[in-house]
Amino acid sequence: MSASAAYAEDHQLHTSPTSRRMLVCAPDPDHGEANVSLADGFYDTADERVFWSESPERAVLRLPLGRPVATRRLRDFAERTTPVEDTPGVRALLRAVQDGRGQAEEGPSPTGTSLADALQSGDADLAFAQAVLLWKQSGLARVYDEMSQCLSGLASSWAAGTGSVLAEHRATRVVSQVTDRLATVSPRSTRHGNVVLAVPAGEQHTVALCALAHLVRDAGWPTQVVEDLPVPELVELAAAPDTAAVVLSVHTAVPAEAVRRLIAALREAAPGVLIALGGPGLPQHRGSTFGADLLGTDVDALLQRLESGTTALTDRETQVLTAVADGLTNMEIGHRLGVAPATVKSHLDHILTKTGTEHRAGAVAVALRRGWIT
Repeated sequence: MSASAAYAEDHQLHTSPTSRRMLVCAPDPDHGEANVSLADGFYDTADERVFWSESPERAVLRLPLGRPVATRRLRDFAERTTPVEDTPGVRALLRAVQDGRGQAEEGPSPTGTSLADALQSGDADLAFAQAVLLWKQSGLARVYDEMSQCLSGLASSWAAGTGSVLAEHRATRVVSQVTDRLATVSPRSTRHGNVVLAVPAGEQHTVALCALAHLVRDAGWPTQVVEDLPVPELVELAAAPDTAAVVLSVHTAVPAEAVRRLIAALREAAPGVLIALGGPGLPQHRGSTFGADLLGTDVDALLQRLESGTTALTDRETQVLTAVADGLTNMEIGHRLGVAPATVKSHLDHILTKTGTEHRAGAVAVALRRGWIT
């Protein structure tokens, strides 16, 4: 049996005909640059993805499983006599790799500009490679800021009569694809409490929500993006025991009273859940939050509120509420903690204020939902 046949038996091989070779681009976190290789296929081991050239036993690049990677198929590469750098479409990918080795000290980074170019060209593979490099250079928030600015610019061009709907739709589709691929390399959730990201009933604009969900998930929070749910179903989801926050994004203009009614319904069903509200479709009411805890699109502000929500109780208040959840009376709690029943009552008053509830059972329910007690 040949070596290639042995590999075929032992590994699940993904091959590419010689006329459809691939250019592989992957960031190297240890050396601050990117790996670029030509390959004809790849296979996975227990902990690596191995790209190979000509035959499986000739490995040209080994990557840990889970590391982001971008590939581009090269049409008719075998018949070309020109260097790979001159192959149409490859120059842009190589330029992205080169730009990713350093960031300009002033002005926008060349990688950010190239990301916008890739989005507008409709090239999802190139856009993903650019996004990964920009993420490594400047952080995940910068990636989504660049993509948001690109979409906003295309929308403005269309509104001004200098752009097309087709260009905006093409870039939006690529942004969705890049967002989905980036999200697959996020770390596992380490926080307690699900963050629900939703739109009002009847809306379909969830691209921005998916980007926000990735930023929140990258900070350690489990997320769930939902589309166009009827109000009763969204309210039921908000009231679920593991929901810590509901983020509503409004793109289509809606009446202020409709927003207030929706927030009020969420608040009534889930009094301890953080409610954030944002989006260009919100009515312009100066100073009004429509009943939400947080208004605007500042991701850092949302993450700070989520973080503070996990530590709202003092250590002693946590001990008191845990004892309440165990079914103890104030007298029994005082005996357990070595304090007077009046002190326990004082702690409970503070707990009710922080949870926005009126009764002990309600405070326990909120604290369990938010992960303050277990």
